[in-house]
Amino acid sequence: YLSNPPLAADGVHSATHERHGVSVDAALLGDRIVGLIPQLDGDEQAPIRQDLHAGGCAGLILKMLKFPDNTTRLLVQGISRVRLSRFLQNEPFFKAKVEVQQEAA
Repeated sequence: YLSNPPLAADGVHSATHERHGVSVDAALLGDRIVGLIPQLDGDEQAPIRQDLHAGGCAGLILKMLKFPDNTTRLLVQGISRVRLSRFLQNEPFFKAKVEVQQEAA
């Protein structure tokens, strides 16, 4: 999940929550794909499932930079729109099955 994520398919996001770092590290060890799911209230510091929108974007991590102040900056390319189908885990980060949403012609 992202608090106040970019709305464009490509973007840079600054990850500050510890949960973000763990999920990014896991993605980098695998296929580099992350779910970019916005929060309903971007000010919520410890969101639960109900605090997330039902849909968002699947993105491919192209580049990651870690800074001394414990923030991480990501360059992510949007792959497709997705809708949350079923949560698989809550800790140490959210993991969910998603359905790819087809673009209208």
